[in-house]
Amino acid sequence: MKKRPRRAKQQQSLYLRTKRKIGKHPDYTCPQIDAALDDLNGFVEETNIRNSKQYEKTRAKLEKLRVQNDLLREKLTCWREEYKSLADEYEKLLKKTS
Repeated sequence: MKKRPRRAKQQQSLYLRTKRKIGKHPDYTCPQIDAALDDLNGFVEETNIRNSKQYEKTRAKLEKLRVQNDLLREKLTCWREEYKSLADEYEKLLKKTS
């Protein structure tokens, strides 16, 4: 079994090395939130609960969670792009000083 040359690893960009350490972008959670709302709605219908105040509160919390998750995903994308830009700039500065 051959090992990869050490030099190839050193040539990887700072961004790619960091991206590998951080891991993948999380999956969208909307399908899970929709499934939870469907389950909750089914429960309310099966039990013939006339007072749906608790259902509405829970639904509102899940919708708020959906919005918060979307905002986090957007922020992650912004931070990733900003980091990529800074990492590229840093590597250019290192090459100039070498």
